[in-house]
Amino acid sequence: MVVTQLSYRLGVTVRRVVLPALRRFCLLAPLTCVATPALAQTTITQPTAARNSVREVWTTVSTTTDLTDRFRLNAEVVVRSEDGFDGVRQLQLRGVVTTEVTDGLRIGLGYVRSENSPRGRPNSFENTPFPQVDWTIGKVLGGELSSRTRMEFRLRPDGRDTSYRLRQLVRFSLPLGPDLPKLRLSEEAFFELAETDGRDNAGYSASRLAAGLQFKLNHNLSIEPGYLAEIVRVRRGSDLTRHVLNLAIATSF
Repeated sequence: MVVTQLSYRLGVTVRRVVLPALRRFCLLAPLTCVATPALAQTTITQPTAARNSVREVWTTVSTTTDLTDRFRLNAEVVVRSEDGFDGVRQLQLRGVVTTEVTDGLRIGLGYVRSENSPRGRPNSFENTPFPQVDWTIGKVLGGELSSRTRMEFRLRPDGRDTSYRLRQLVRFSLPLGPDLPKLRLSEEAFFELAETDGRDNAGYSASRLAAGLQFKLNHNLSIEPGYLAEIVRVRRGSDLTRHVLNLAIATSF
């Protein structure tokens, strides 16, 4: 019964409000280019680069709770599968504690444990502590514009060097109406700040463009199905594009 209702609401939403909202969101493109100038430059200078592509399914289950009056904990599990549900490529366990500095500005410290199982290669592990800053920028075109800046220190047992990666996310959330979901659009750019293990991999490395619909099932539970395109820069070859069916399930208590 719940699935049927969600399917009906999804169809109505797409026809009546999602497509017009997407046209309005096109006006925000200059803002994302300002936030990620290196990404914009790369996109312009390599418009015809051939790209390999794969299909994946990403599932994220997260929960948020207040530890004290000042500190909040977010914990999540991320499963990334290749070729649908054929094989798990990556499993991540992430936790981050944040606190509000001023109205609309939060800072946090987190940790990620990743297990990578690439097809045809040995498994590897990665430990990544990171600080982050979340900023609610304000109201734009009837929705809310926000950003997240994260600095990752990626530690791998099979590598000699620590990888320093900067991630810049810009997200736009638009309520579509009473009893309708939120349209959520985002762009995230990845920058490697130093070469690691003798490889020429410093600079812009990847970008993620995502679109989803967030359904609030009750006060403490929401689901967000969507699509994500990840473009991974390959230094000596064709860029890799991942076409991702994305599902996020979020709880709070």
